[in-house]
Amino acid sequence: EDVVTQPPGRSVDLLMGEATSANAADVFSTRRFDDLLEGLRARYDYIVLDAPPVLHFAEARTIAPRADLIIYLVRAGHSVTREVRRSLKSLHTAGAPAIDIALTRGRAARPWHFGLLGRLKR
Repeated sequence: EDVVTQPPGRSVDLLMGEATSANAADVFSTRRFDDLLEGLRARYDYIVLDAPPVLHFAEARTIAPRADLIIYLVRAGHSVTREVRRSLKSLHTAGAPAIDIALTRGRAARPWHFGLLGRLKR
């Protein structure tokens, strides 16, 4: 309770990570982290976990099987298709239950139209 903050004027609670010498993938694979998620699920309707790039860090693959949904962000004009495919395969192999793909920084033909590019189900 004492580590949860709420930014002024916002209706969200934040639980920020801190610098540590521990390997993050090891931290996220502990029973203690599972217990934390269980407690958060009992208290909140939605829990958003932000993870670093899938191919470069193990954290996303470690967290994936504990998530209800992965939203994989693909940056328009920047993300390399084969790396996106490798990342999605890696998440699927790690046990991600469902993966939504969202395009970021793209230009829509109609500015009010947006949506997910696709969904992969296990």
